[in-house]
Amino acid sequence: SSRERRAATAVESRLWPGGVIPYVIDAGFSNESRSVIQSAMTHWQRNTCVRFRPRMHQDFDYVFFQRGRTCCSFVGRTGNGKQTLSVGPGCDMFGIVLHEIGHLIGFWHEHSRPDRDDFVNILYENVKDGERHNFEKLWKTQINSLGQRYDYMSIMHYGSRYFTKNGRETLSPRQSNVMIGQRTALSQMDIVQANLLYKCHRVTDCGGTIFANSGNFTSPNYPNELPSNIGCAWIITSEEGNTITLNVTDMDLQVEDGGECRNEYIEIRDGMGELAPLIGRFCGNDTPTSIASSGRSLWLQLVSRGPPVPPVDGTTHYSVSRGFAVSFEPGGGKLGQATGRIKSPSNIETSLQGIDCAWQIVVPEGYYVALTIENVQLPGYDRSDHQCHLHFVEILDGNSSDSTTINRLCHSSQGVGLISSGSHLRIILKSSPSLQHASFSASYTAIDNNECAEVDLIQCEHRCLNTVGGYRCSCHAGYVLAMDGKRCESTCAFFITWGKAILQSPGFPDYYPNRVDCVWRIVNRRGRHVRLRFRAFEVENQEDCTFDYLAIMETSRQSHRLIGRFCGSKLPPTIVTSEGDELWVKFQSDGTVQRRGFSALVEVE
Repeated sequence: SSRERRAATAVESRLWPGGVIPYVIDAGFSNESRSVIQSAMTHWQRNTCVRFRPRMHQDFDYVFFQRGRTCCSFVGRTGNGKQTLSVGPGCDMFGIVLHEIGHLIGFWHEHSRPDRDDFVNILYENVKDGERHNFEKLWKTQINSLGQRYDYMSIMHYGSRYFTKNGRETLSPRQSNVMIGQRTALSQMDIVQANLLYKCHRVTDCGGTIFANSGNFTSPNYPNELPSNIGCAWIITSEEGNTITLNVTDMDLQVEDGGECRNEYIEIRDGMGELAPLIGRFCGNDTPTSIASSGRSLWLQLVSRGPPVPPVDGTTHYSVSRGFAVSFEPGGGKLGQATGRIKSPSNIETSLQGIDCAWQIVVPEGYYVALTIENVQLPGYDRSDHQCHLHFVEILDGNSSDSTTINRLCHSSQGVGLISSGSHLRIILKSSPSLQHASFSASYTAIDNNECAEVDLIQCEHRCLNTVGGYRCSCHAGYVLAMDGKRCESTCAFFITWGKAILQSPGFPDYYPNRVDCVWRIVNRRGRHVRLRFRAFEVENQEDCTFDYLAIMETSRQSHRLIGRFCGSKLPPTIVTSEGDELWVKFQSDGTVQRRGFSALVEVE
């Protein structure tokens, strides 16, 4: 499918609210095809918290399963009302529809990940002309793999000969003995990523995604014998603004000679998956000390390989492992993002009774922390506590409890703002057991120097806009930013009345910018012939040319005639001839895919 680059899983607004997707199925489908679509939706529902239901009159955004000519879908929710998922001839098979619904839910192709070059080779010499865009690598700002490893078995991965022009491989795994392009069912990693994307709280006895501030879980069959040959993973994510403190309350796992953890162990990482920083690998009977996350998530994996290790004394008795038990609770922790929110836990009897938390905000050197305390509710404030000893929120200008106090709040407040003197800010929250229904929330952002003041270094042609951690150039009305990010180019609104001229998309032969709206007006004042000779044409491919396109229209006093609307493999004629009063050429691009554009010679004779 060629229109799978309209959004990104990294853009939260593209998710379907509440994980509910209203749908309408084209009446033109056969009963068999409708059944295939329904089965694919059911498969997603059975494994995730995403839900499909027939559209109701109040649903503005919905998907229309269309009996089209291609297999394609938007990535995620467009937010513009009706959006189409096209199921063309040969596409009404379970695995293909499952794949296209994956795009609808919010997934890119697996081989578009920013790290894909470590796992696959793209053999562009074997790719069909005009289909190279299906193998483009995306940026981290466009695609978010949610900390999960590359998945060759993903339903979203192409096969080895997709879009081949000569029968040879277009995609080659760098790892041997792996299969790519399966269209049988969702992989385990597909399920995990969908549940993380939509914050699904789904837990089995062997792993799952946990969205809670506190709780506990155990290994399978605990406290009885731990099964062998299993691998389980739990992902814990707390509310926004909270970190996690994990306590291993019991652990009984095999230890190899020399104390190594090879056959049975738990592995804990500071994030959502295997790509997150390793905190530690643990086995034996000595439980580790409390483990604190730096962000909202912790990943815990249990590995139990093969039968138990035979005893060294030659007896026939084997030691049997019980597994583990863990609990988790909200913590303070270190917040290292450029922006973020801090929020008091909400599931401890909806209060902060008897809690002592600390958050440490760290931004890059040369930045400052701008903190806004959105809300502090300390009902039942004890007036005798005039020195704020019992319950308070304290903000410290540094990275320790000994840092200078900027402010201490011990009564309900809103909209309190302050700025640190350096790159560290510490927040302490204390609540006495007698205080009922307290709450606290704040947001912060890193602020930096104004790079745009350094005119000699920036060199923006028109305007410089300061951003957090950097800058970006922008252009005056009627211009677009060139590919170098500094120069500005005209959006090409002008008209031609005589002679020859070159029409080309902005930036040609480099990729044209996003959101271009160019109009050329070619005026034929004396009944002359107007000719357009196209020398190059490369515009995003899409079935009905609604996103990026070139339109040519002939006008006269009596009538208007659309010569054509062109994109992708739908090429304009090599020579366009007109005898009308005017010839209008319009080029438009949207906010996503970019191509080299076009170049044409205009002759008015």
